[in-house]
Order: sequence, then structure tokens, then C-alpha cells
Amino acid sequence: MSVLLRPYRADDAPAIAGLLGRGRRAAPHEMLARWREFARRAYVAERLAVAEVEGEVAGYAYCFAQESRSRPVSHFHIQVDPERRRRGIGSDLLQRFTDAPRAVEGSCLECEIPASWRSGAAFLEHHGFESRPSLERLGRALGAETPPEVPAGFALRRLVDLGDGGDLARWAELHEECFAGALHFRSMDAQHAASLARERGAEVWVLEDRAGEWAGYAHVADRDRRTGTLVELAVAPACRSRGFGKLLARAALAALAQRGRQRCELLVEAGAPHAARLYRGLGFTPVLRLDCWRRER
Repeated sequence: MSVLLRPYRADDAPAIAGLLGRGRRAAPHEMLARWREFARRAYVAERLAVAEVEGEVAGYAYCFAQESRSRPVSHFHIQVDPERRRRGIGSDLLQRFTDAPRAVEGSCLECEIPASWRSGAAFLEHHGFESRPSLERLGRALGAETPPEVPAGFALRRLVDLGDGGDLARWAELHEECFAGALHFRSMDAQHAASLARERGAEVWVLEDRAGEWAGYAHVADRDRRTGTLVELAVAPACRSRGFGKLLARAALAALAQRGRQRCELLVEAGAPHAARLYRGLGFTPVLRLDCWRRER
């Protein structure tokens, strides 16, 4: 079997959306739209690759750089057509990233896979990856969500002016302040914040005092037409233990429900007691456990 590795082309989108949508509830046209939007934003020839067998797309992979504890880390995803697995296609795609200088930034490669995926774990172990602390996906159904009552002296507002550099800078600063010590920390600046705010269905709700100081924020986005994602919830260290996390989470759930979303999901570090207690109290239950894998270059 001859495998051709090549850069992604726009006409690959339908085949990749088909692979991406296997086992998911989203309609094919939704998966195609989501993939095209992702490819439009992420496209760099060396970081978005396709494996072609006998003229058909047999797999794809992408790789992008993220800051982790002020250290560049390249996060990757590989997917191979189930009918063509165990033929070395995944290894070929991984090797392409390793060999291409522009594909991988920094000294680490990392990815997340479902904890139950034994063959995926075996693949990563075979290629020298080591397991790291896990992430857990939680979810709950949305109904008639009641917006929270905001305490006196505070206001809850939605960021609407994406050109406001001050808001974007404060968002990035509070993200750094709240998550810099987290195991899965991803650094963010105002430019990155602006790109996140432009993603499909993105909304950011801010809790601030009369002086305009941020007590926290909740960032939501769309996963598909039925499901929203609570991407991130942060409370400033000086404002914790006052119920602001629950308030912001409820504001996020109400915003998603108002847009017609039927479900909300989120990711937390497995074993994080405070986050687990907060989300359990809001009705979230475990959906999927993800194992994180990393390899030094």
C-alpha cells in the first residue's frame, strides 16, 4: 500500500469532515462547516497534513503551537480512517510533523485521547509519549435556566466590543493570573483573546465592581447547534469564596439556553476538588475522561 503525505487542500474538506463526524451526533453539513472554519483559521502547509491512499483521504493530522508555563508546546491531533488503521498511516503523519521544522515549535509534542482508547495509548507509548494527569469532560442538559442575581456593588456584562483592547488585555491578564499554575496551562495575550472571541458562538460574561475591576469571567462557545461549551471560568484570587464562580457559571448556562442550546459541556482537570464540587452542585456529571500524553522532541 502506497501512502502519499501532502499538505491539506480545500477540496479535502468533505472527506475530512466525514472522518471527523464518525460517532458524533452533529449533522454532516455542521461538521463540514466546522472543519472549514477551523482549516481557514489554522491553515499552515506544514501543520495541516493529509494521508492519501489510492486517491482517497485515508487520514489527516494537524499541529499547532501553544504556550504552556511560558514554554512553547505543539499540540497535535491525528485521525485515520478506521478501515485503514494498523497500516502505519498514523506513524507516517506523526513523523511528518517531527521532520518538518515549521510544524513543531518548542521542545514538546502533546495530545489528549479518551482514557478508554487502549490502541491509541499503545500507539503513543510506542512512539515514546508519556502519560500525564488527565482531563475530565463534564456535561448537563439545559432547560429554563434562570439568570443569577448579581450582588450589590457588582455588575454582570457581556463583552460586545471586540475592538476594545482594554477589555481584551484584562481578559488575558486575568487568565494568566488564575491559571498560570495549572497543569494544562495555556498562555494568552490580547491578540489570542481577540481570536477566541471571534469563534462561533463565543460570548464572554464579566463580573466587575463599580470601579470596573474584574472579579471574574465566563467564556462560552458553540460545539454544535445543540451543545455549547463552557470554555473557561475564572475568578480573581482576591474575589474567591464569595460564590462568584457559581454566579458566572449560571450566567453562562443561561446565555447558552437563551441561544437554544440543549446541553453544556466543559473540561476540568481530573481530581480538581474545587472545580468538581462547583460543577457537581450545578448538575454536571462525568461524560468522558481524557488522558494527556507528552513527548520531548
